[in-house]
Amino acid sequence: MAMNLNDRISTAVWSPLEYTLYGLITDNLGEDVTVRVSSPYVRDISNKQFRPQGVLGGVLSTVERRRLSSLSDFLILLAKRGANVGLMTAPTGSTRFGKTNEEYNRAELELLEKLAEGGVEVRMHHGSHSKFVTSPVAEVLLTANLTNRAMFWQIEQATYTPSKDPGFEQARTSNNDMWEQGELWGGGQ
Repeated sequence: MAMNLNDRISTAVWSPLEYTLYGLITDNLGEDVTVRVSSPYVRDISNKQFRPQGVLGGVLSTVERRRLSSLSDFLILLAKRGANVGLMTAPTGSTRFGKTNEEYNRAELELLEKLAEGGVEVRMHHGSHSKFVTSPVAEVLLTANLTNRAMFWQIEQATYTPSKDPGFEQARTSNNDMWEQGELWGGGQ
């Protein structure tokens, strides 16, 4: 059954990534593993308190465990472990979304370049305000942007649809349709 979360929602984003990583490492997800995240505003979310515990902690190398403290680290590790990983956002400089702060845009470009170099497909969507996480274990629709403030400080909402839920395929199709509308990023926009 889909769950609505109304709280600080970092776990709604981190948990599907964590479970997907574990599934990749243990070969429990099959061949075609796709992870996508979308938000018109993105930051390299810092989750310094995150430490892989339990079975995930046991299957990661010490170096990998230490590096899982940011969104980019998680996405890049998923890509290196064989997942088809992507991030979609609005272009820097977009007046439609108010992305005109030079310092913010510079930090976002650095993040996008890091992700692209790490094997993550980066897409731009000039009009989408949708926020979602797609993974083999859950589809997550968010009210929150992928920023530190939205993940840890503000009260936001998320609809978490696990893969066994009857609505999973519909949520996945909706998110995929939005993803397909994005344009492949050419770097350095």
